[in-house]
Amino acid sequence: MLNDYIAEHLGSGFTAKDFRTWGGTLLTIALSYPRPGRTQTPPPTGDDASMSGGTTSAAAAAVREVLGNRSIRRVEIAWTAGTAADWALLVVLLIVAYEAGGALAAGILGAVRVVPAIIAAPFAATLVERYRGDRMLTAINLVRAAGAAATAIVVAAGLPVEATYALAAVVAGAGSLVRPIQSALLPAFARTPRELVAANVASSTGEGIGTFLGRSWPDCSSQQPDPRRRAC
Repeated sequence: MLNDYIAEHLGSGFTAKDFRTWGGTLLTIALSYPRPGRTQTPPPTGDDASMSGGTTSAAAAAVREVLGNRSIRRVEIAWTAGTAADWALLVVLLIVAYEAGGALAAGILGAVRVVPAIIAAPFAATLVERYRGDRMLTAINLVRAAGAAATAIVVAAGLPVEATYALAAVVAGAGSLVRPIQSALLPAFARTPRELVAANVASSTGEGIGTFLGRSWPDCSSQQPDPRRRAC
């Protein structure tokens, strides 16, 4: 893995995170102090002084760079959609578990999802080394989608809640492999250090958007006549 290579050549005190931080620092300096001959955005004044127009332009440029790279664009879209689907599935599972066995059943569901994720995550490095990372990422997302579809069938058929526990464990275990494999693929897909920094920013943004959408969708799609849901 990348961290093993870095530790071998630079020592155990360095990881890929140091390079991402250094790359982000260099990018910030480059954006703050343009090269001679390049027009610099005039500094803002008044109440808007704290909101730099240059920062907005830099963020927009970073988004454009990520969207311009086909491979990174596909990874980020899949990451955002997967995050939203995971949260939506979790909300539905918690409701099903709570209706079946109260708070205890919901707690068991949480434990069932966490344990497989802890066990599966360390194998991400081995999978990337033995197989193509993009194919592994596709296969893992297919497993997650199949698990979510099977869960919907189980819930609709009124099968025992234990079946949802088993499927939740499969989906969570597969989902824990996505982030490490994605992090290993992004440096290979990025054409420049700037693009890699932008890709990492896009991943965090996509996670936030996916979390918001995933947690909101089950509540907004509910048919219960609750006045608190009118805004949806």
